[in-house]
Amino acid sequence: MRNQSSSANEVEFFNSLLGALTHEAEGRAAVHVTISVGLTLVDPDVSVEESIDRADKALYAAKAKGRNAAVIWDASMSESEAHFERA
Repeated sequence: MRNQSSSANEVEFFNSLLGALTHEAEGRAAVHVTISVGLTLVDPDVSVEESIDRADKALYAAKAKGRNAAVIWDASMSESEAHFERA
């Protein structure tokens, strides 16, 4: 069974692999790609819609931290959702 720590470690590892790659297109400057990720653990007592909403809140928290960030949802995000504006 996965826990928050192992999930976060896997995302950080993926971020480091992705960040190490250089993407080139003919006639264009090379670019590096970063990702921001929002995670939540699936709870059988929580609806799919609520789980997606939790992951979405975590994603906006990751974006607020800056580039190449991963955030795992926690209950405090439900209380502070006004901090994250949706584009």
